[in-house]
Amino acid sequence: MRYLCLVYMENSVLGSRSPEQLAALNADSLDYNEVLLRNGRFVAAAALAPVSSATSVRLRRGDVSTTNGPFAETKEQLGGFILVEARDQADAARIASGIPLARLGATIEVRPIFEIPGADAAGHPSSGRPEPRIEVRPALALASRAATRWVLSTDSVPSGGSSSRSCRAGTGSGLRATDSRTRQGTARWNC
Repeated sequence: MRYLCLVYMENSVLGSRSPEQLAALNADSLDYNEVLLRNGRFVAAAALAPVSSATSVRLRRGDVSTTNGPFAETKEQLGGFILVEARDQADAARIASGIPLARLGATIEVRPIFEIPGADAAGHPSSGRPEPRIEVRPALALASRAATRWVLSTDSVPSGGSSSRSCRAGTGSGLRATDSRTRQGTARWNC
């Protein structure tokens, strides 16, 4: 089952840290995400920009209003999240206790994900069709072996023509790629 670990903290928790301390905290957080990933527990994580950058949106009687700042004035504010796979609430709480910001006094709220009937794991409406299959494999070697080329292909093809795609080679350098329909009706991107 999936659980969302919401990380709440006071703005001063990060604001009072030196650049070196923040870098160490970021490294600790990424290391913990890696541990969760290796153990099949990690789904997603993100830190949020400061609450001062927030915009609150309200819809009342058909009128939309926006306000700069958070929805509610509170001492602790949402600073990020980690979405994890866990056996039960107790297992999710154990995972949450390892989040590095918890050591700095952050409150970690653990909530089960409500699975919406008719939606896939990402919350998209289920179409009843099988999930697209994506294959990544090295392309045939070129005469010049200066760069590695990869072929990405999928069973799901966007409608209409070709489009530009970004992809990454094994070295992590960004490359441009173009997709086009193949005779089998799949999209293929050569990078």
